[in-house]
Amino acid sequence: MNNSYGNYHQRRWRRLPRCWKTLKIKKMNSKTSKFASAAIALAALTLLCLFALHLLSPDFDPSWRMVSEYARGKYRWLLSLMFGSWALSTWMLVLAIVSAPGITRSKAGLIFLAISGLGEAMASVCDIDHPLHDLAGMFGILGLPIGALLVSRNLRGQPAGAKAASSLRRMANLTWISLLIFVGSMVIMYIQFTRAGGQVSPHVTQLPKGVTGLNGWANRLLILVYCSWTMTAAQFISQLPPKEFPYETASIQGY
Repeated sequence: MNNSYGNYHQRRWRRLPRCWKTLKIKKMNSKTSKFASAAIALAALTLLCLFALHLLSPDFDPSWRMVSEYARGKYRWLLSLMFGSWALSTWMLVLAIVSAPGITRSKAGLIFLAISGLGEAMASVCDIDHPLHDLAGMFGILGLPIGALLVSRNLRGQPAGAKAASSLRRMANLTWISLLIFVGSMVIMYIQFTRAGGQVSPHVTQLPKGVTGLNGWANRLLILVYCSWTMTAAQFISQLPPKEFPYETASIQGY
C-alpha cells in the first residue's frame, strides 16, 4: 500500500476513542489466537490420520508406498480427511498471520502458503488416479517450503523470544531438507528400477529384486516436518505480545 493509504488509516485510527481502540485490538488478538489454535489442532489431526492409516493399512508397505496410495485401500475417506485437515491447518495459519496486529508480513510467503493449502485441498478430492493429482502434489509439496522460509524470515524479528525464533527458523530449514530427502529417494528408486529392468509406475505393487524402497518413509517424513512447521509457526504467532495501538507504537507496515 502507498503512504497516502496508510496515512489515511492512521488518521482514522487516531480519531477513534481510546476505549474503541483497545476493544478493536483485543478483538484482533482474539481472532489471531483462535486461528493459531485451529492451525495447531488441524495439523495434529493430520498427523493422527496419517498414523491411523499406517495402522489400518498394513498391506501398504510404508517403506516405498506413497501416502496417496492409501486411496486404493479401504480407508480412502480417512486419507481425504487427512488432506482436508492439512489444507485447513495451512489456511488457518495464513489467517492467524494476517489477523495479527502490528507485525510485518511476507505477502509472497502468505501466497505460497495459500497455494500449498490449495494443493492439499485438491489432494483430498483428487486421488492418485485423478489427472489433477500431480498438480495438487506440486502445489502442496513445493509451495510450503518457499512460504515457510519467507514467512519465518519475517516473523523471527518479532518480540516472541530468541528461543521461539530459533525453533521457527530451524523448522523452516527442515522443510527444505525433508523435500530434498524425498526427491533424492525418488531419484534413487528410479535408478534402481531402471537397472532392475522394471518400469516406475504408480500401479506397481511389488518391488523388483535389487530395488530398495525408501521413498515411502521420505514421503511420511515430509508430511511430519511440514505439519510440525505449521504448528511451530502457529505457536510462535500465539506467543506474540498483544499490541495495543499499532498505528501509534509501530510502523503501519503490513496494513
